[in-house]
Amino acid sequence: MIDYLNKWLQIDPVAILRQILSNRAIQEQIEEWNRQQLLDGKNSLDVKLSDIGGGYSDFTLSLHPEKVRDKVTLFDSGEFHQSITVKLDGDLFSIDANPIKTDDSGRTTNLFEEWGEDIIGINEEKFNIFIEELGELLIIEICKKVQVD
Repeated sequence: MIDYLNKWLQIDPVAILRQILSNRAIQEQIEEWNRQQLLDGKNSLDVKLSDIGGGYSDFTLSLHPEKVRDKVTLFDSGEFHQSITVKLDGDLFSIDANPIKTDDSGRTTNLFEEWGEDIIGINEEKFNIFIEELGELLIIEICKKVQVD
């Protein structure tokens, strides 16, 4: 019984969470959810990107006839979407991306300035799924640590 109680006292939930969040598969899932939101034309607050920065210009539509004016996805070359990365730095868990886009003429645009920093992140629905999965994984890891030999 004493061994069992000692195992409970040795549990460090922050360290367990850090271990879970360092799992690359979990990070990739969050990155993919963020990319899918953008492909759906929405930011992390579920606001249509076209409502923030306007629809695609006539010029962009002439270059990309597959695009729809009011469904902005921020996917031209795919570089921005591919730059979306989940980072775990100590106790800080964040999503980041390279917002600088350079066009063929060498002009740069900061997508965060044009479309807002909420283009990075997951919406409330996905966040709730993530928290539920995180809780389940935390319970599993705690149970492994207190298992009596």
